[in-house]
Amino acid sequence: MPYSFVVAQNNTNQIIYGAGGLPTAIVIDRKGIIRYIETGSHTAFDEGSSA
Repeated sequence: MPYSFVVAQNNTNQIIYGAGGLPTAIVIDRKGIIRYIETGSHTAFDEGSSA
């Protein structure tokens, strides 16, 4: 499944989407609806230790 992504070069997108930290991942569907927001880093170790 191909997808595209944007890397913000200034704080405009941070303000628009309410990103409060780095990194912030935001998934927006084809209709422009925000479906997911995650702030902070995430590793495979974190995934295994959060159970």
